[in-house]
Amino acid sequence: MKKNLLKVSALTLALALPCFSAWADKYEIYPVPRSITMSNGTLALTQKVNVQCESTIDKITRNRLASLLQAHGMEAVFGGSEEGAISLRLGTVGSGEEVETWAFGELGLAKAKIMVSKKFDRHAISVSDKGITILGEHTNAVFCGLASLEQMLEQQVEGALEHTTIYDRADQQNRGLVEGYYGYPYSVEVKKELMRYMMRYKMNTYMFGAKSDPYHSQMWKDAYPTTISAEQEKNGWLTQDMLRDLAQVSEETKVNFIWAIHPGNEFLGSGTVISDIMSKFEKMHKLGIRHFGVFVDDVGIPSSDADMKKNADRLTELQRKIEAKWNYEGAAAEDTVRPLHFVPQIYCNSFASSVDQRKRFMAALSKVPSYITVYSTGQGVWSVPNNDHTQTVVNEFGRAMAWWWNYPCNDNADGQLYPMDMYSNFVDMPSVGAGDRLPSTLNNCQGLIANPMQQGSMARTALFSIADYAWNNAGFKNEQSWEASFKSLIKDEEMRQAYHDITYYLRWNEPETMKNLINSYKSSLTGGKPNSASLLATIQKIKQDCETVMKLKDSDIASDRMLYTDINPWLQTLHTYALVTQNMLQILDAPEEHAQNWPLVKEVCDSLNALEESTLYTAYALEGMGNGISVSYRQAQLSRLYLYPFISYLKEKAIDTYLSNPTAISAPMAISNSPLLQAKAVAQGAKVSLSMQPSDLDVNKYVGVALPTPVMLDNITLDESLLPYARYSTNGKEWKTLASATEVPAEHVAYFIFLNETGKGVKNFALSEELFSITQASQAKAVSVTLPQGAIWEGHNASLMVDGDYSTFTCLNRNQQANDKYLLDLGALTTLHDIRICMGTVNGDYPTACRVQYSVNGTVWRNLKIKGTDTYNWSIDAEQNVRYSNEMVYCDYDGEAAQARYVRLMLATANTSKWFRLYEVEVNRQHAANSSLPECKDGNGNSIKELTDLNASTGLPADATSPVVYSFNRQYNVKSLTIYSLLQGVTPSVSVTTDGTEWKTIGTLTEPCQKIDLQAYPQALALRLEWSGEKNPGICEMIAEYDTESSSLPNEETDLAKAFAQLKAEAQVALDSCGQGDKLITKNSQFSSPYTEPNEGSLNNLLDGKQNTFWHSAWSQGNVNDGVHYLEINLPEGTIGDVVMHYGRRSDTDGHHLIKANILGVVSGSGTAAKTELVCQLDMPYKSQTETIKRTFTLDKAYPSIRLQEVQTSGSMNGGSAGFFHIGEMQLYSTKRYYIIKNAQAEADALMAAMQPLASEATEEDMQALQKAYDVFMYKVFGVIADGVDEVKGENGTEGRRPKGLKSKVKTSSYDLSGRRVDKVSHKGIYVVDGKKIVKP
Repeated sequence: MKKNLLKVSALTLALALPCFSAWADKYEIYPVPRSITMSNGTLALTQKVNVQCESTIDKITRNRLASLLQAHGMEAVFGGSEEGAISLRLGTVGSGEEVETWAFGELGLAKAKIMVSKKFDRHAISVSDKGITILGEHTNAVFCGLASLEQMLEQQVEGALEHTTIYDRADQQNRGLVEGYYGYPYSVEVKKELMRYMMRYKMNTYMFGAKSDPYHSQMWKDAYPTTISAEQEKNGWLTQDMLRDLAQVSEETKVNFIWAIHPGNEFLGSGTVISDIMSKFEKMHKLGIRHFGVFVDDVGIPSSDADMKKNADRLTELQRKIEAKWNYEGAAAEDTVRPLHFVPQIYCNSFASSVDQRKRFMAALSKVPSYITVYSTGQGVWSVPNNDHTQTVVNEFGRAMAWWWNYPCNDNADGQLYPMDMYSNFVDMPSVGAGDRLPSTLNNCQGLIANPMQQGSMARTALFSIADYAWNNAGFKNEQSWEASFKSLIKDEEMRQAYHDITYYLRWNEPETMKNLINSYKSSLTGGKPNSASLLATIQKIKQDCETVMKLKDSDIASDRMLYTDINPWLQTLHTYALVTQNMLQILDAPEEHAQNWPLVKEVCDSLNALEESTLYTAYALEGMGNGISVSYRQAQLSRLYLYPFISYLKEKAIDTYLSNPTAISAPMAISNSPLLQAKAVAQGAKVSLSMQPSDLDVNKYVGVALPTPVMLDNITLDESLLPYARYSTNGKEWKTLASATEVPAEHVAYFIFLNETGKGVKNFALSEELFSITQASQAKAVSVTLPQGAIWEGHNASLMVDGDYSTFTCLNRNQQANDKYLLDLGALTTLHDIRICMGTVNGDYPTACRVQYSVNGTVWRNLKIKGTDTYNWSIDAEQNVRYSNEMVYCDYDGEAAQARYVRLMLATANTSKWFRLYEVEVNRQHAANSSLPECKDGNGNSIKELTDLNASTGLPADATSPVVYSFNRQYNVKSLTIYSLLQGVTPSVSVTTDGTEWKTIGTLTEPCQKIDLQAYPQALALRLEWSGEKNPGICEMIAEYDTESSSLPNEETDLAKAFAQLKAEAQVALDSCGQGDKLITKNSQFSSPYTEPNEGSLNNLLDGKQNTFWHSAWSQGNVNDGVHYLEINLPEGTIGDVVMHYGRRSDTDGHHLIKANILGVVSGSGTAAKTELVCQLDMPYKSQTETIKRTFTLDKAYPSIRLQEVQTSGSMNGGSAGFFHIGEMQLYSTKRYYIIKNAQAEADALMAAMQPLASEATEEDMQALQKAYDVFMYKVFGVIADGVDEVKGENGTEGRRPKGLKSKVKTSSYDLSGRRVDKVSHKGIYVVDGKKIVKP
């Protein structure tokens, strides 16, 4: 007959199974029954049900029946005789009561089919026109039958059940889980949900021995607290009320809640251990716990026969004491305690040191009462249940053990989930054989207890199939069981299907279909015609399914929300995988849309960066037990076989090539404008040299080295013969010479070349490390490392703490000890700038406190402080710790510029129960990193490396201030600068400079991806972005494009811009020289001071033209009060009026610069007894170590000398003014101006006007105008007629017409531009020699 599907009423259980389309199909019941027979006829269900229970049926079973009937809109009437109501009978075999008689008589149930030997929870179910009958071997078996009836009621059709007979029984006596993994224990709500779930699928055991529960292990003797904090509850702690609640749910579900104690080594080592355990059991008994276990896993293994016997004797003694305490004759049934469950020291065969030890251990343990359940995990910790091992157990132990099955446990792979069918999970689990299978019949096993994942709600998938197998070994069908499990997890069909579909990707090894789609796409991409349609459809479905499953978070059903919490890091990760894959496919489908693709590129980069760093994708776990518990975390790991590597592939194709800098160099490289010169750059750590065989360097040719980025140099090796040819530059555009072969530039260097200028002829020379090398500021390297005494663990030797690899570590094969020292010998005295320590965090393997110390001689040690603090001791809780990975944090110490040969890490307070993993100790790492000149700086002068790292996920920090300046440091002419930004409603102005001083606004930034055309400014030194307001434009990257066919390196050709710039510089020198008047200091003997520092800095350095040499007032005796130290300057007789002071700062340090000083006139006397009077006070705010301060003051009378007295200096490492100071260069000038005296003011103004154009913008007309104005000025002031000038117009008409053969009106002698006669042209500058201007380089 035709039958239609019946809509399930609102009372139907949330976890409903689908209805059947025809009665011919059997009921879908899990675990799969042994025998199910369906016959013609149906039983119409009624609203009221007459229930007949034998006296052997307990209250819990009766309540369970009432609840499930109510859930389906029916009411149980116990002992009732409601007219028209169907009958439902519950009875037990052997009771001799009415239901048993009815079942075997009227219904014809076969006792032999129920009472099959060596099976458990045996029962039969009959549905006929006589009603429903469940007959079991005991009330618990009947309770199991109700689980089948519940599923049958969910599949009723048109309010009726088909006539059915079921015979069922379990293969394993104990079926359930052990909460015994290393990790966060399940919450109370999850525990209760699991018990109800286990009840539904005929599981009967919940053993609790959470490693992270302190009252299970560390504080096993103590009573559970009455209250706990929210953090403790998060970490799985339990209160007494929580345990009472669990005991109640355990009773209602008939899932035995076994509370286990872990006394550790005290089980054998303590004489009071049994009384201590009983004391704790009594406390637990009062909370309603009626089943106990003892765990002594993962502790010391007894080796002697005496200890093995003691082990068994104590377990036996404990069982006897339990029986005497609670199971005495006449004890109330509800107070009795079931037999112990015991996890021994040798719980897997491989833990025994030998077969003999294992056999002796098992023989001793076999003497305990046979009703104590003893556990084994098999041959290994992760073994899959098998008959070989169970037979070995029988042979050695004399009877069966229960199997503690570490499935689907993930405490050895916290980043993974196991959401698949059992055998697919075996493939994903790192310690399980991919080909392992369960036997069709598991013999000699007392029970199958699974130790699941930390994700308890998600573990229901695996528990479903474990229940299925443990109940009916032979009937277990792996994939069918897994498919059926989803209906037990999620009620909503859409969310259930979406979850089912994404489980294939939440695992480690996703399906082959993904590989095929990826390979097909790669082939199309390689062929130049990318076809992403099929792959994109799959990716978009995964993304949509993830979004559907995310709705679980807001479900009204608690188990849905629990499931969401469990899978959330993996769910979010998979969703982001799908999103970034979708976006990158879109980018690759339209590579020509570079600017339009930028928002997608930015989104992908941010997402990929977040996948590595954001806690949204982080899986947390607790490690260890007892007092060694710590939190570990790692990013969720899934789809690692195909999709994860494919994302890296797409990133390489779509993202890594999107932001590129074609002119960037990654290593030092040789450069030359002569193809005949074959030089090679040789890099040895921080040292760079050039290697070249003897070669001819022609006129205007050069050879040299280009560095990847401008850096500060620590040292130069330069042969004296090469000095005249040596040039260096920061940006490849502005070039400088060295004053000596030993001079180290006090500025960043990107290029160092040897140039043969015009007039020097062909030069033949070779290059080698001995003749030339430069050493960059670098990280200090240890020449040797010394460890504390102890064996090395598995190759983790001393070299791994100084190898620069943040994934390797040094580790001893022992626990930490107080004052353990890890010492680095740097080989020579080294200035300490910073020290970084990289500390392992796994399993709590780090010290409680440690210190970083340094020494000059290895004997006297001093402590360093954590950077930015006054703290010496490092701890895992230090705010300055930076999380590098899931296994390591690092912390930086301040080197305080101390001199040291030795650096060490000392364990001030060791955690003596843990090992120590030391990943790295690095000296001057940050100093080396900060020695590079950044291409970008913000308004505070801070380096912004994020704008040039070719990483779209980084960018301008939120607190960065306007402006941002990008420096063009390559030797080529610049063509453009592309700026990638978010804009964020900010529109910065864009300006450019070609001389570092004058800026020209050329536009605004209006597009997220905008190319700024700079072809009109090929010699630009920098570009500046300026904005107003607190919000910045969110710049992510700036990439310069250069004309690589051009070069700003010295060459034989001089273009217009270069000629204009050179003439402009000469004109400025002429104006400055004329305008500053007479030098008042002409010899070093004019300087004096009683406070000159004896150890460094000489008065002779004040006139040598070098700001990196200096005079220093006395510092070696420590700080002094302000207003004591001074520099005295003897003045030419009769000096009076305005005086201009040129004060050049010392250029190699930031500290102790004068920022306020007094000018004192010496009236009489000398030294500290002199009488002085205040002339004025000068403010000199510190801006740069290379600046020259110009200040004018007036002398109203002639003093024989004046003093520059310190009032305040800039801060230093000690903070604040120290009273002593230094000066790089010092000069005083009178203020008379020759061109004013000679009525040349108009010519000077005309020259300054002609100098206004930028060199890069100068035209031929500008060049001619500047040349003419310069020549007129030089003639007017000095009477010089330049070559090629026929005449110079003076104030009285034509002056200085050049007669044939006459070079100048001045025919003899030499003058500087101040008009003073000089005997010899020796210093660099502009001179008039025989009436002709010459430039002395």
